[in-house]
Amino acid sequence: MMNEQRKPEQESGQAYWVAGLSPLVPYLGGVLQLVLPAILLQQARSSPSRLVRENARWAANWNLTCFVLTHSLAALCVVIAVISFVFEIDGLFTWAIILMCLACLTVVVHLVVTTIGIIVSGRRVFRPVIAIPFFREVEPAPEWVFDSGRAPLR
Repeated sequence: MMNEQRKPEQESGQAYWVAGLSPLVPYLGGVLQLVLPAILLQQARSSPSRLVRENARWAANWNLTCFVLTHSLAALCVVIAVISFVFEIDGLFTWAIILMCLACLTVVVHLVVTTIGIIVSGRRVFRPVIAIPFFREVEPAPEWVFDSGRAPLR
């Protein structure tokens, strides 16, 4: 049993898309949605597989896009609601409700696109059309760039 060799797992980007489900975690979901994809992206940048690197990058871009969009809409909703109550503007509160409905809709779209990303990323790179490219493509540096052949400085 000790000499039993394990087959190398097929590399894919599914784990990085699964991180997009972090908003479903109670209490910590918003923070995890912001931090977890960026941490996983840094880990994936050292992978020799282009499929893994690109799926991690697009998953992080999609998560950050949804985070910014949802929280911007929610903050704008609160501002408009406060202005509506302070200055007693009746028609303005309707816009606050519409903005909150749009924020909820972005969460639903995020979950749908993330689910599609989980399914598709095992075979190819999944690039959501409306994802803002916050993170750029980075090719892994060749090993000879780091190996100067000299003794390390102390």
